[in-house]
Amino acid sequence: MSHQVFVWNRRVTYADCTVGNHVYYSRYPDFLEEARGEFF
Repeated sequence: MSHQVFVWNRRVTYADCTVGNHVYYSRYPDFLEEARGEFF
């Protein structure tokens, strides 16, 4: 049985980060929604 893997790359911008250069936790649902749109 063959499975396909969905890979989606997104460049994280400075606007997505906190002052400490970590991705702000509230941005993850937005990233997931973008990936879901690309998947379908």
